[in-house]
Amino acid sequence: MYNLGTKIKKSQLNNLNIDSINSIEIIENNKNATSTMLATCSDTDITLFNVSDQTKHSLYSTPGSSKSKSNLDEISCLKAYHQNDLLFASNSRHIMMFDLKEQKLVNKLKFNQETINCMEFGSGVLTLGDDSGEIKIVDV
Repeated sequence: MYNLGTKIKKSQLNNLNIDSINSIEIIENNKNATSTMLATCSDTDITLFNVSDQTKHSLYSTPGSSKSKSNLDEISCLKAYHQNDLLFASNSRHIMMFDLKEQKLVNKLKFNQETINCMEFGSGVLTLGDDSGEIKIVDV
């Protein structure tokens, strides 16, 4: 039997987002191994955290976001597309696409009829699952 307790180092990062974290993505730069980032999202915001220098940057905040948020604009999941330095986030029925080099929103697209709950990359396509049970496949 393998004892994981001797191999795992526990760390804690506080207050990366405004409220509860819905999704986390680890983003590693293949050209610079020291620039590992965490992308995290709550219902209303997306934050980038640089692991090596312990700095955080707000990538996105839902317009007019506050504690009185609406589920219609909830950010529920993130997925990084490492080949092109892109980060995708679901925002209700929309997918937001961020350029990680520029650290800005570059596109917002509507694919689903219901709120997108999950997404995954594989073979150059982004697969989206929503509240209706519908799955959309988007060629990136």
